[in-house]
Amino acid sequence: ERPGERRPSIGSVRAVDPRQRVRFVEPGQPVPGLRTQSGRPILSESLLVEFPPTQSGAVETWFLTIGAYAGPGEYGDTVADEEPLEVPPEGGSFEVFDPEAYDSPWAGEYLVRLRGPRNESFRHEYALVEGLSTEVEIDGPSALTRLPQAGGLSPTTVKLLAGDKPFSRRVKATVGPDQKYVTTVVETDAGDALPVVVHPPRLRYQLTLRGEEPMWRTEAVRTSSSWLDQDTKFRVRPGSPLDQPLERPSLVIRDRHGAPVRTLKLETEDNITWSAELAAAASSLAVLSQGSFELEFIDSVARRRVSVRLANIVPAPTWNVSYADGSLVFDTGADADAPDLGCWSAWVWPVTAPWQPARTINIGATGEPVELPAELQDAGPLAVQLFAPDRFSFLRPPSGPGERAQTVEAEGYFGRGEDTPWSHLSAFLVGQAEQAPSDPEILPTLWDVQAGWLQKRAQVPPALSQRVREALTHDARASVHAMGRSLVATADRPAQFIASGLVHSSFDVTQEELMSPAEQKRDEIGTPWIHALDILGAIARLDEDDAEQLPSIKALKKQLAATAGEGAVKTLEMGHDRSLENSCIDATTVQIAHMNEDQQKAVLAMFFGDAGLVPGAISDENSRLIAVFDTFTHRVALSELLGDPTLMTTAVAVLRRIKSANRQLYLSARVRFERLDGVDTDDPQNRWALAPVISMVFALATRMHAHGHLPTLGKLPQAYEGWAKMAQLVPDLVTGDVVLADAMVLGVFGPNLKD
Repeated sequence: ERPGERRPSIGSVRAVDPRQRVRFVEPGQPVPGLRTQSGRPILSESLLVEFPPTQSGAVETWFLTIGAYAGPGEYGDTVADEEPLEVPPEGGSFEVFDPEAYDSPWAGEYLVRLRGPRNESFRHEYALVEGLSTEVEIDGPSALTRLPQAGGLSPTTVKLLAGDKPFSRRVKATVGPDQKYVTTVVETDAGDALPVVVHPPRLRYQLTLRGEEPMWRTEAVRTSSSWLDQDTKFRVRPGSPLDQPLERPSLVIRDRHGAPVRTLKLETEDNITWSAELAAAASSLAVLSQGSFELEFIDSVARRRVSVRLANIVPAPTWNVSYADGSLVFDTGADADAPDLGCWSAWVWPVTAPWQPARTINIGATGEPVELPAELQDAGPLAVQLFAPDRFSFLRPPSGPGERAQTVEAEGYFGRGEDTPWSHLSAFLVGQAEQAPSDPEILPTLWDVQAGWLQKRAQVPPALSQRVREALTHDARASVHAMGRSLVATADRPAQFIASGLVHSSFDVTQEELMSPAEQKRDEIGTPWIHALDILGAIARLDEDDAEQLPSIKALKKQLAATAGEGAVKTLEMGHDRSLENSCIDATTVQIAHMNEDQQKAVLAMFFGDAGLVPGAISDENSRLIAVFDTFTHRVALSELLGDPTLMTTAVAVLRRIKSANRQLYLSARVRFERLDGVDTDDPQNRWALAPVISMVFALATRMHAHGHLPTLGKLPQAYEGWAKMAQLVPDLVTGDVVLADAMVLGVFGPNLKD
């Protein structure tokens, strides 16, 4: 360190060199099927502590303390007094729990602490029953794991065996068919007692249904073949020891008579999870009205073939649900042969509060009222979805109702009677309030909700979706900055910006607001394209013909250049984006897409190697070219997306509106299309080349509308979903187009001056 040099901030931070850290080593594997009540695995051998070579190069004294574990980070009663450890210069390994210290075995959950000569401190939590082993007897088809049967799981007996040092009594735990686990106690003659949770291995599988998240189940599920999500994998985890894996496992699909109609071989990479693609059995499932799914394998211990039913395939139940006096009433309608709904449970979501999780209710006998939780009574419309319960697994409800859900009409809204921003928002979403609440705390949650909707994770009523968009666009600038406080990933923000409707909203902000310390800090950690739209919104409020406002305009342009590049400033001044001529897809690029992969790599390597492209600000030539060329990388997905004619027909209609509003912007919108001269865009393999064209047309139309130069958007909002998907694939292209389209509109029409 030289005099006068600024010391880095890390200079004042004390840290332990990773090479000098003490390591706690847990020997061997935990005893299978056992854990403490806090969930910690139990080991049968002493914890080891490894010391690196001492820093002093001499013998060092460390101090070891063993205490009872009393909770996370909590130190209970001292079990062993502080003991000095003499660590030689070369380091070494020591047993924490001395097997010669007591005649009785160590048995407990401990917190181990080590203190060094320089006040270093290390701690480790450890559960130990010295010499413990188990003997498991499973009374079922398989000796490897508990399997689902008619009455529950295979009954199991687990004996906890002592080593050389006996327990005070023999420990034997019996786990019944209706039990997932039992609790017993290991006691020693020294008075130590450790409660032990005995959970023998059990089979778990994953059979994903439409409208549900992938979930691990144990009991056989009752479902319809039409409910199966055939785009997913069937997965199974038998729970058997790694040294005793399943042999030749397969999933057998049988018809109502028990005859196999399709057998899927299960594959594994780790001997823990086996899987098979359900799509391989799509043709068989399409005609399967009744039947079963069975897992078949060879038990490596009993040396016999085992078959266990995991799913009963039945016709999809016919059911209706109604709301009355705080309860739901389920019935099967006019179908007299319909099975009773008592074997099902239901998830219930409040439609007026899409940020709320589902509540789970048990249906019981068909026709009997099922009382709802108090918060769902008179809480407005409810979405109800049936699911098959599982006594041995926790089934997490999806974030929103799926396609199998039914909506029950009811009066009120969620949180009625409360005076909170959330209750006011619920009232707005159901139409009982005219204006969305202005509390900024609700906006990040609304972004999280819409992010789930954009991923198609829930079925959303159109009216509710429209209300959420109105709430998000009520204060456009506050809303777009609230996205940064939400759980929406940075790469997904352009898509959310479009789907919410903010893309055609104006950002009313003054220079003073932009220059405030809070805004400067937020923009430093924010997203450049959002900050650029903020700056352009501030410029739109200023008049260049007013001499008093020229310094402010100059300062804002300087800020715009720092955020989005000099190209954005030139576009603002000229009313035209000069990068459009060069950053585009042409016939040559499309020809490269038709080459084989090796030829493509050679041509592209030559092009990009000679070009020396380095990405910069949003409007830089290199950034624009890289963003446009990203469509080449995602051409397969873009071609599939543009297979929907809605995007192209909407773009043509919008282009006509732009032409009637301003010819200069119309010509800018056509630049990329004209560069596709000679390309057959009707060919499905070439559709992707239209993505930059559509992106700029939509960007110009929405920003013209935002500044009041395009009275209506026509059917463009109906194409926002497809445009948002495009933004998920090529976000840099879409955001760059939106920013530069905004600059072109302001450059052509001038500021938005108000009387």
